[in-house]
Amino acid sequence: MLRAEHSLGFTLDAPDSWEAVHDPSPGVALALLAPEAAAFRPNVVATVGPTTAESGDLGAWQRAAADGLGESVDDFQLLDAEVDEGGFRQLAAYVDAHRSLTLEQWAWRWQRPGHDTLDVTLSATVPTLLYDVMADELATVAASWRPLGEAK
Repeated sequence: MLRAEHSLGFTLDAPDSWEAVHDPSPGVALALLAPEAAAFRPNVVATVGPTTAESGDLGAWQRAAADGLGESVDDFQLLDAEVDEGGFRQLAAYVDAHRSLTLEQWAWRWQRPGHDTLDVTLSATVPTLLYDVMADELATVAASWRPLGEAK
């Protein structure tokens, strides 16, 4: 199992065949990349940032996230969304570079002891035709998120 630790104070686990890329672009803390499949690398991307006004109202936060995706990607279709006391999960499909992709996203607030509260979003993206095959694996990677030092 690949364990990726980030300097912000969290870990994510992925299969050994995956690659971890730390701080690949502004606003992205960690990207976990699966081996290439159908000319696309399935991935789980962790973004961590200051809390937003929307994150205090989980339903508004989920809708704002979906609206933002709808404005930034082609043919965005929200397929499912659920909000619970800890955050939200949503499932969507979209098109990028003439490729149909499926996005599953989980988000919650993280109160770091002795630090500020942060918004955490994990976004798993996979070619749509592989989603059914990879959904459990992506959910397992997302569920492995832990603050450093917290037992799994």
